[in-house]
Amino acid sequence: MMKKGYYIHLELHKNQAGVRRKIDGQMSVLRRYFDVSEIVVKKEKISVFQGILSRLPFGSYAMDYDAAFTQIDDPAFVYIRHRALDRRYYYFIKRIREKYPHVKIILEIPTYPYKGELLASKTMWPFYYKDVFRRRHLKKLVDRIAILTDDDTIFGIPTLKIHNGIMVDAIAPVSLHEDEEVINLIAVSACLPVHGYERCIRGLADYYNGADSGRRIVKFHMVGEGGELDLYKSLVKKYHLEKYVIFYGKKTGKELDAIYDRADIAMGAFAFYKAGITISSTLKMKEYLAKGLPAASGCYEDSFGKDDVDFYLRFANDDSTVDIEKVVRFYEDNLKKYGSREALRDKIRTYAKEKVDMSVVMKPVVDFITEGNTD
Repeated sequence: MMKKGYYIHLELHKNQAGVRRKIDGQMSVLRRYFDVSEIVVKKEKISVFQGILSRLPFGSYAMDYDAAFTQIDDPAFVYIRHRALDRRYYYFIKRIREKYPHVKIILEIPTYPYKGELLASKTMWPFYYKDVFRRRHLKKLVDRIAILTDDDTIFGIPTLKIHNGIMVDAIAPVSLHEDEEVINLIAVSACLPVHGYERCIRGLADYYNGADSGRRIVKFHMVGEGGELDLYKSLVKKYHLEKYVIFYGKKTGKELDAIYDRADIAMGAFAFYKAGITISSTLKMKEYLAKGLPAASGCYEDSFGKDDVDFYLRFANDDSTVDIEKVVRFYEDNLKKYGSREALRDKIRTYAKEKVDMSVVMKPVVDFITEGNTD
């Protein structure tokens, strides 16, 4: 008989496409080994006054933990996608531990440290400080923390070192375009401050205004919408780069695939320094690799671990301008080494299957749940 478990996450995540894909992928892998049910903790409807009360020291975010708890029945494990710890959330975990003392409780922290992420919004400050107050007690309740960093313990709790993973076979590799004159960069993002594409746009301005005036044509295809989009557009206008930077807005499905098919290099995040993050574990970098695209970013990428791969170019995690000439040489060196764009694409996609496929990155979780299994 397969061990029974529950994957628990907040309703707040269900409309975030990238997070939804990750949750589905993780459950798909876990269901290969265990009987896993999904529990969505739903948001409660509250008044403005109740919203204010939730931010007081002993207030809590309005989530229906009672309804979620009633769905749990004699589990071998629960896997919880973690959020800032307030009173009701803490007691939800405590109720699980008290009713099912032998259950293995695993919390996944999607971003760590998350101080900068929470304090970036003043409305979240109360929840950060409530989290700091309560998380010291988690070691009495939680068996393991699934983490995307190299920390051996978090809050005094042993970790399971995982990475953000994807279902590589569900992502189509790029088709190869025939335009050899242009090097096409692509960024698919929600245009958040941590994406830092102002560094790339300034780099393009320097590249085209330099002594060589851009020896190769480089275009930057920017897909997505978000708070930084106006900044990016204003910089493009300021530097007269309208010919070289193309904004598409939000695209999905076949429309997005068509833009990917024009791309030669994928651009990851370039400003995690703004959030105090030193290790990037973005799903987007994994998707870029599954597409078969060489990539550049401005942060250490857990996708590569300690591997010294030639199809990834890393810039400093600061506000310095991205050297586009360096990006051009990086691409040319890869083509020279692998002989063709097709060979380069296939090499990268094979690497993605071996390193960032969900079945690979979730293995520490599967192994921990299986420990002691006599079924």
